[in-house]
Amino acid sequence: MLDSVQAMSLLTIMEIVGPLLLLAALIYGTVQWSRRRRGPTQAVREASTRQLYREGAKAEIWSYGHRNEQGLAINPANGELWEIEHGPRGGDEVNVIAKGKNYGWPVIGFGIDYSGSKIHDATARDGMEQPAKYWVPSIAPSGAAFYSGKLFPKWNGSLFTGALAGKMLVRLQLNGNSVTGEERLLQNLHERIRDVRQGPDGALWLLTDNSAGRILRVSPAAK
Repeated sequence: MLDSVQAMSLLTIMEIVGPLLLLAALIYGTVQWSRRRRGPTQAVREASTRQLYREGAKAEIWSYGHRNEQGLAINPANGELWEIEHGPRGGDEVNVIAKGKNYGWPVIGFGIDYSGSKIHDATARDGMEQPAKYWVPSIAPSGAAFYSGKLFPKWNGSLFTGALAGKMLVRLQLNGNSVTGEERLLQNLHERIRDVRQGPDGALWLLTDNSAGRILRVSPAAK
């Protein structure tokens, strides 16, 4: 099993196994550029010339110590890149991603192996980043999106993620780079939510794992 047999190799910056690559930084910057219909953003210009400056490191690695990335979203309030990843049994994480940082997998974390055996040495260690949020037990979070629309004014600035095992939509309330609250929505649908996006009109669009391939639009109830 990957978690127990190959775990230690995932931290190395000499291999392309486990890290978040520079391509992701280019993608999120390009999305911002295409929405604004202007020249390349500062994120793209800087990302194209950055790398993890460490002897022997692969130039395309942006950050490392990740297990199973599921979603990336840029916070429109401050330009920070946020990432959501699966843990094993417990330990799903929300991280604020910075260039060259080590996010700890598999040395630190909050989950256990699927067999029930121990994976991590501890939950924290010097030189390794702590998640902004983690879940025990796992909800199996999926895609991520920040909300900035007008249909739900009270949700502005929130980070949304779907949940596969949890079968719900999750809204995370933020204060800067801290997660201050969690709201669990649409649990009555019993749907594995694969991805979430904000539409041009401010509605939320959800992609589910339903066998019929359902796409759901979330908007305020009619008065």
